[in-house]
Amino acid sequence: MPKRNLIIGGVGVVVLLAAVASAGSSENEPAGDLAIPSPGTSATVSPTDAVVSAEAEPSGSYVVGDRIKLAEEEYFGVAEVDLDVAGTEFIKPETGKKWVAALVEIEGINPDGATYNPFFFKVRDDQGFEYNFNLFGKEPQLQSSNDLKPGQKVKGWVNFEVPDTAKTFTLVYAAGFLGEPVEVALN
Repeated sequence: MPKRNLIIGGVGVVVLLAAVASAGSSENEPAGDLAIPSPGTSATVSPTDAVVSAEAEPSGSYVVGDRIKLAEEEYFGVAEVDLDVAGTEFIKPETGKKWVAALVEIEGINPDGATYNPFFFKVRDDQGFEYNFNLFGKEPQLQSSNDLKPGQKVKGWVNFEVPDTAKTFTLVYAAGFLGEPVEVALN
């Protein structure tokens, strides 16, 4: 068998195994308060009253401040939103566009380590168009890792470049490449 076929077959097996492993649990649910500390102080934002699976919720049913349990992988929440990020003197959004940013917090649950990455995020505007993360915007930006242990937390901004005409946004996030997406209304 040619070496190329062995490689393609090996990749197929890895993808199949990853799909089977992720099929075990798909519950996404609110998991309590999301602590949003600011320098020198701390504050708590209460989540919505309903405690149901994200599968049963309509699009954008989670809001800023909700703490969402993503299967047995991680807790996720949006702590803050900036719907019109100012650029710098040298780096600005393209003409006719603006930057939108969400400050996200992720806490590990999985003993093997949770995976997070800005590539797992996108934002949808009021017209239904989706946009991938942008390299420029608010700092510090969310980095990536695959070893966030239980109880460990990470926080960072995820930035998007969107048309000036867009008014409302929904952040779409999936834990890992095969995770079930959840949606958070940003305004």
